[in-house]
Amino acid sequence: MSSTSSEADQARPAPASFHDGPAAAAVTASALALIVGRGADDACATLSSEAIVRIRSGADVIAARKQGRAIASAAGFSPSDLTIIATAISEIARNIVEFAGEGAISIALLNDAGRRGVEIVAADSGPGIPDVGTAMLDGYSTGGGLGIGLPGARRLMDEFDIQSAAGEGTTVTMRKWL
Repeated sequence: MSSTSSEADQARPAPASFHDGPAAAAVTASALALIVGRGADDACATLSSEAIVRIRSGADVIAARKQGRAIASAAGFSPSDLTIIATAISEIARNIVEFAGEGAISIALLNDAGRRGVEIVAADSGPGIPDVGTAMLDGYSTGGGLGIGLPGARRLMDEFDIQSAAGEGTTVTMRKWL
């Protein structure tokens, strides 16, 4: 868990080896940068085994959930895992709407030496999280909620990383493996 971030890190994809190749990683980085940094008009773009959803409202949260379920289903995840993935996406997407106002979520299939999975990268250029460690504690909330969003998403996924700093936005990367 890290509490540092820079503008370049906000749209940084995972290493290319986690995607289907360097081209997929480049598409993720450029698309997230376009949506988060420059305000693209498209709310959702689907690129074969990857989708990028702009998050600005509750309707976008639902769109991101649906895209996540569709991509994870194509990878062969079970119905219960599809629900887990959709729930993690919802938690992170709701945080974007509530705390940052807007951002983007990329959902991509992973293929790492025959190991398959799905990766979700959520990025925003909002106010950031001043103390990531505290924000990851169960029950901690600055928005009056139950404080289960970030720690809940971490528990649901196999891998979870958050990069954030006050005034610099937040990037959450989550992975679930078959």
